[in-house]
Amino acid sequence: MHITKRLFLAAAMAAGLVGSAYARTITVTENKTNGVTTSVDLTFSADSATHSLWMAYGKADGGYTFDGWENVRYIGEVAGNVTSMQNVSVPDGWGNSVYRFRFFLVSPDAVPVATLDYIEATGTQYVKTSFMPTGTSAVEMSFAFDPAHTNEQQTLFCARKGYGQAASFSFWWEKSRKFFMGYHSSNYSSDPMFPAGEIHAVRFGSGILTMDGTNVISQSASDFASSYPLWIFALHNNGTSAGNYGKFKLYSFQAWADGSDASTIALDLVPCRKKDGTACLYDKANHAFLENAGSGSFVAGSRKAEADAPDAASGVVTVSKPGWIASNGDYFSYDSANPLYVVDVAAGVSNAIDQVTFKEVSLADPSVTNDVPYATFIASSRNGTILKRGGGTLTFDKDLSTFTGPVHVEDGVAIGVCSNCFGQTTNAGHGAAKQNTYVHSGATLVMDAIGNRPQHQEPNAVLYEGDGYPGMGGAYLFRNGNTAGGEGYWQPGSGSLAVGPTRLFVDIPSGAAVYLNGFVTGRWGNDFSLNGQDVLLYGREVGSIFGPNSDALKDIGNLVVSNITLTMNYNANAALLPKNGSDSSIRFCGGSRWLWHSYYEGAGQTATLYIDDLEYASFNSTAAAPGVHPWGNNGSQTRNWYRGPVVLNGDFRVRNELSPRSRPEYSRYLGCTFSEKVSGTGGFRQWYDGNGVLKGDAMRINLLYSTNTFEGGIVLAEGSLGVYGEKAVPSHADAGNVVITNGYVYFGRVVESAGTVTNDWVDFTMPVTEFSGNCAVTNGTGAFQGLVKKGTGTLDYNSQMGGDCLDLQGGTVAFNTQYRSNYVSGAPSGYVEGLPAFTTLKGTVGTLDLANAGGAGTVANIEGSPTVTNGNLTVTG
Repeated sequence: MHITKRLFLAAAMAAGLVGSAYARTITVTENKTNGVTTSVDLTFSADSATHSLWMAYGKADGGYTFDGWENVRYIGEVAGNVTSMQNVSVPDGWGNSVYRFRFFLVSPDAVPVATLDYIEATGTQYVKTSFMPTGTSAVEMSFAFDPAHTNEQQTLFCARKGYGQAASFSFWWEKSRKFFMGYHSSNYSSDPMFPAGEIHAVRFGSGILTMDGTNVISQSASDFASSYPLWIFALHNNGTSAGNYGKFKLYSFQAWADGSDASTIALDLVPCRKKDGTACLYDKANHAFLENAGSGSFVAGSRKAEADAPDAASGVVTVSKPGWIASNGDYFSYDSANPLYVVDVAAGVSNAIDQVTFKEVSLADPSVTNDVPYATFIASSRNGTILKRGGGTLTFDKDLSTFTGPVHVEDGVAIGVCSNCFGQTTNAGHGAAKQNTYVHSGATLVMDAIGNRPQHQEPNAVLYEGDGYPGMGGAYLFRNGNTAGGEGYWQPGSGSLAVGPTRLFVDIPSGAAVYLNGFVTGRWGNDFSLNGQDVLLYGREVGSIFGPNSDALKDIGNLVVSNITLTMNYNANAALLPKNGSDSSIRFCGGSRWLWHSYYEGAGQTATLYIDDLEYASFNSTAAAPGVHPWGNNGSQTRNWYRGPVVLNGDFRVRNELSPRSRPEYSRYLGCTFSEKVSGTGGFRQWYDGNGVLKGDAMRINLLYSTNTFEGGIVLAEGSLGVYGEKAVPSHADAGNVVITNGYVYFGRVVESAGTVTNDWVDFTMPVTEFSGNCAVTNGTGAFQGLVKKGTGTLDYNSQMGGDCLDLQGGTVAFNTQYRSNYVSGAPSGYVEGLPAFTTLKGTVGTLDLANAGGAGTVANIEGSPTVTNGNLTVTG
């Protein structure tokens, strides 16, 4: 199923791009030197309007909008009567890292990237402009200070030789809570102000500073010209940065060379985010991006608007080389060493490498060919490029370590079944990227077995894209004929990545495993990158295990895991890393499994986790007590999914891999934490085997988001639930109930880390919650919509959570303040420790035990005949 191609077509149709016609056209004519495109000529149809001309470029065809491309570059203005432009240069990196480009015409003031409401500097970022202010220049900006930093000196913008020296054009905030204006040779201050937390508009020009339309500083205008360009967010003293960085949100920024003449606009900056995720400023006046010149990254505000739509687009220009053309498109650079060795295997034919003839083609004269038998080829230490063509199968079953150069699989199937099968064992990690193996759209590369297990080492990087050759399952196929329990390791080299939407296929029996970059001493590879692409990982059987082992599966665009077990083994502390700045997602469907041996972590990346059809997510650790707190032991993050929302289209079933226990010890839970919104129709459950038996140790689930909306409830046995937000467990009309068997519910503060608590108290709202067996409720104030105790055992109740009804249907409910006194340390003023208040007490079997209650509460409207022992419960009504 070609899922990714259908998705892209649907997106294009939704945007109205299929079959649309532009009012103006762009025709591209390539200028070639020795068959290689070095520049292009452009022809435009005439029009009445002036447009800006842009080039969009990258590895893949990004389509007919700016948003689909990795890079954009301003070319120039095209008046309505201009019909041609000659010798436009190809992009930097053409033929090496860039393989496609397209031209666009847009309105002159268009913004070619998504705009943000603001970018925020945190104290290490700043922007350099080329604007040289004078005494009559003017700046208008809107910004908001962070209240936490208004007692620090911060620069808003600056161009000067030094403090108090001539030709100064500077604006900064002093910790004395005053604004200062450096204008020519003097510095002028405002009255004390308190602008924190709000957006303010400032105009600075000709000696006058106004804020929100009110004069703050008024001085006479001076005649001077700065010798240094203006910098934003940092001092610019004498050509160097001198610190005092700003820590504020910038919403807009404009500058005029002559403040009294709007036609002299020099800067018109809007916050934006580039395709690679970089938050920066786009200068509409100069058609340029101003990126961070300091360290770290700007914090991106919310998306304000999409990139402006083009008014016209050209066709796409693709990398080409003389003498031959790829049969189905070319994402890859062919700048390899001369000559080319073409091996053409017809559809329906299977050949081993020693059964074929290499057709040698010289790039200098493509008409001259030379047939080279395998024996001659392998004996003579060849250098060049191997091109596998044709719809047949070519098996690389002989050591090609005498060959130096890349291998391109353009069509059909290539199967590797021995070490060094694709050439000399040197890869990008050892300074020889030219050894890479490339798999083109429509072709398949198969990693097959050596004897009874996949090969150990093929360290040259593999670059791949597409859905694979028909019937092969994917562009990159891992295959192993082992029986259950068999393991093997593939060693694609450092830098292996997907360069286009692609499909990975794992063809191994249930219970067998294939690991990437596995347990190989001195291994080369340390990542398996998806490069922000859409990837479908599909297995022959759900019990087949595929994993990147101790290394990261990184730069995910949209990863779909179907009919396979994805494992993150051992110490993979960065198991799933989305591509920073992209709208990434990870989706489990088709009865998949997730062996979650570590935690999700990123450096600012976000990804949405979709659970469609996940048989279970299992957990394992040798740590003493991971998962009890959402921050793990000693503040470490353990088994967490954070920095991204979760959508439950099916139930999230969890499984603890450690040994079972008859009753949970509340300090030894494995678990996972969800800090962002959880939504959808599903809920949380534990996994039971085919005989309905719960396997494994106690399980902990922590919910931190204050208004989750998932509807499927929570069912845990031998497990616990940590609640850290007001409605982290949904309690609306369509929300499901919570059912706890031999487990407990812990209510935490808004902010809580290992060993510390805060005074940010929460009144929780919980749905109907049912307890069976030996259970506990710890901490918290607020209300249950209903609290039910069933079966035998004791509900150890250490909370002030009350509710509508306490329904006693078996066992004992023991109100207890044993732990509550620790929780109330630093309680708000007026807090009184006491028993919870339930409106109704009902039930026919059970015991209320208040021997250790230490307080008083009220329960009205008694139903049935519950027994109260050793207590001081007040009954009314």
